[in-house]
Amino acid sequence: MQHQGDLMINADLIIKQLQCAVCINEFNNPFLTKCGHSFCYNCIEEVINRYHKCPLCNLDLNKTDLYKNNQINQIKQIIEEQKKQQLNHKVSNVFGEQNANAFLPDYKMISEMFKNAVQQMYNVYESKYIDAIDEYKARQQELKIDYTQRLDAAMEDHVKEQITNNYKEAVKQIETSFKQLKDYYADCVYKSLEQFKCEQIDILIQIVLPKQNAQFPWPFKVNNRISSIAEVIFQHFDKKNDPIQNFDPSKLKIIFCKPQDLYKISQSVLNKDLDVISQQYQIYPMNSEIFLASLGQVKQGSIIVVISDISLKSQQPQECITFKFNKDRLVDYYSCLQCKIHWVCQVCKDFCHQGHQLSIYRQQVKPDWACCYCVSKGFCKALNKNNQ
Repeated sequence: MQHQGDLMINADLIIKQLQCAVCINEFNNPFLTKCGHSFCYNCIEEVINRYHKCPLCNLDLNKTDLYKNNQINQIKQIIEEQKKQQLNHKVSNVFGEQNANAFLPDYKMISEMFKNAVQQMYNVYESKYIDAIDEYKARQQELKIDYTQRLDAAMEDHVKEQITNNYKEAVKQIETSFKQLKDYYADCVYKSLEQFKCEQIDILIQIVLPKQNAQFPWPFKVNNRISSIAEVIFQHFDKKNDPIQNFDPSKLKIIFCKPQDLYKISQSVLNKDLDVISQQYQIYPMNSEIFLASLGQVKQGSIIVVISDISLKSQQPQECITFKFNKDRLVDYYSCLQCKIHWVCQVCKDFCHQGHQLSIYRQQVKPDWACCYCVSKGFCKALNKNNQ
């Protein structure tokens, strides 16, 4: 074999080939399938137990089709050793070499322990942050090219204007997502420093629910499945004190989308044009037990649009006191100057007469009958005794 000497190769190119397609982490105890794909043993074992197929090519598999991949293990060990040496040199430059203190013979040992701990933290956060910046720049470049191509192809001014508006919104979406990611990384660093241990950094993705006009970041973990999103949505609205009233994950679906297509997809979801969406995007049922990571679309800043018919407490029809009358309940009544009526109950004050000039009329009244003049005068928009 020809001697290559000091051949310099970008380690990232090799490391990316040493990642498990299920958990998206570097191989941990790699095993090879009969179809030629490698995975962490725990990852492929769970997939086989559930689906009995290779997650990359869908070939039928069982545990007897798995073989320990010693070659990848050896390559991984060599790279890890080289990374350790390089990182040690880098951190030594940062901290400076400390001479052993004659009066503190254990000083060097303490210094080494501290440096080793910092090395781990430094390696995790630096590599993750560099990856995030690269992804951010790539998304910006992709968006710019897409915008230029669409603008050049457009003939009418109103179409160009819409393309430009969509582009500006997509730029804002990418910038917001990256800012949230930076804030999230900073929070992870602070937590690590507080506990002095390496914090696991998850992938931060955006969950968008067009029908609820809601969007929030989700620190996705590599072992999350599509079905995990349902619980995340539930928790999000609970924290906002606007709990979900009816929820059936089997009827919900998700779509991975690009920032520049978020507006278009959101409008299609609102207009229920699912056929239009399905022509360009894969739609997944939310009750699926597929690993999100195995889909290959989960990256920092990824967007998941939820097609949902969930109903929030804030979206539920309000109930006037006449809807379910309770004669033992004390009621405050109000006057509405715009509508020129008195005896308006609390619910109707907030729901039917929102924005009107109101004043208290009677406090802590115990009515003998289902009394609310908002209903009897024909102003009531809430659920009441006339529309039960």
